[in-house]
Amino acid sequence: MLVFETLIATLVPLPDVDHAMHPFLHHRSILTHSILVPGCLALVLSRLWFMKPLCALFLAATAIHLLSDALSPSIGYGAVWLPPGANVSLGGASPWWLGVNGLVCAIAAIRVMNASWRTELVAAMFICAAVYGLANEQSVASAAFIIGVLLICAGLAWAKGWLSQNPKVKFSALKVTRDDRLRNAKFHAETVAMKRKEAKLEAERIKAEASAAWARRSWFSRTFIRIGRMFRMIWYSLRAGVYVCLWAIQNPKKTLGSTAAIALVVVSLYFLGASVPETAEGVASATGRGALVALKTGAEAVGSGVWVLHSSGGYILNRGGKYVGGTLRSAPP
Repeated sequence: MLVFETLIATLVPLPDVDHAMHPFLHHRSILTHSILVPGCLALVLSRLWFMKPLCALFLAATAIHLLSDALSPSIGYGAVWLPPGANVSLGGASPWWLGVNGLVCAIAAIRVMNASWRTELVAAMFICAAVYGLANEQSVASAAFIIGVLLICAGLAWAKGWLSQNPKVKFSALKVTRDDRLRNAKFHAETVAMKRKEAKLEAERIKAEASAAWARRSWFSRTFIRIGRMFRMIWYSLRAGVYVCLWAIQNPKKTLGSTAAIALVVVSLYFLGASVPETAEGVASATGRGALVALKTGAEAVGSGVWVLHSSGGYILNRGGKYVGGTLRSAPP
């Protein structure tokens, strides 16, 4: 689990690579702040059993990054921007875009991961979410929001049977051997096509029967079923949370050691990023004339420091070329 947490902490800042791709991409581009890149990599590389953990960790890191950005103000850098040429942001829809994509990334990460390591992945995601929200975003609400969404994803995984029902049960890694590849190669294309056609017809028949049965129910019955599903999902989420807690209690050394290590890594990354000065010329070269105008109008001198526009969309105190920790806010004082 320590390896998982270290890799997730290393990959979490990766969606902000659009900073280095200006003017081709705006910060918080819709291309980098979505499931597009990690999802495509998972579709292509997850066929190889040894690449599945890396794809799952990339999806988990992207989920934590997008969910943390979902609470930022939807102005300036805080909004999600369309691809180059459009120069238009999603505006108020940005938090919804980030939240939905973060939810999908988290579910996909659990599904893509090898069955024997899914429990460790979920535990690592919870720990990384808490540390990232408290250390990088400096917000208890951000950490609570990310953990809440991940708890819903864990509940879905539990309901689907993707997680072990017993924390002591161990599964073998999904490894495709040479014999498996040779055996799969013996299937004829006609047989595979016929089976797919039969499966499609059977799925359509089941769907039609379910739709007809649902239509025959009364309004009260349908409402009662929907309420039952909602409570069942809450119950699954609670069971998943208790399951992860039990696993952490049964492995105290792994939990404490990995938590301390991931906290050290994230705090180091945070202070390393905060030590990079941001000047008006740098912002102008990175974001163009519009960002420079926003910086000039949004900055206010306070004592020996200056309030500048932060990449998250809020304002932060810049003193002596360095950010002052704990001063990030939605508007300058």
